[in-house]
Amino acid sequence: MRNYRDSFKSKYVKAADLKGKRVPVTIEEVRSDDIGRGEIRLVCYFRNQSKGLILNRTNCATIAKIAGTEDLDRWPGTRVVLVSRLVDFRGEQVDAVRIEEPGNSKAPAKQPEPEWFEGPGDEPPDEGDPDAEFDGDANEDAQPQQRQRW
Repeated sequence: MRNYRDSFKSKYVKAADLKGKRVPVTIEEVRSDDIGRGEIRLVCYFRNQSKGLILNRTNCATIAKIAGTEDLDRWPGTRVVLVSRLVDFRGEQVDAVRIEEPGNSKAPAKQPEPEWFEGPGDEPPDEGDPDAEFDGDANEDAQPQQRQRW
């Protein structure tokens, strides 16, 4: 099925990018970016992902709770799960990206990977395995994985 939203590419994660899946990620960096028209916002970037997430107060507060600190410089390395949720926005229900803690039981434990995972070694990390991201070996000499396209 073709979706008109696929025609509007963005360098930031949108709820539609998640395709209804829970997507486990690890925070790589949080920085202030010009997101267009001179608007500066906090953007969270994730390991092995090509798109960042423009942060709002709700998602910042959730990450701070999961990371155990409000200090942005201490968020890298924090594991979170991206989910799509219906929220009220200016009087309408819209899909939005929200952050959850790994292991949150609001959704079924096992779901198929989103289409943007490409091939062996690109599977999302198992939320219960702290070393899953490193394919079983935390080898410092290992080549970094290529960034995923959303």
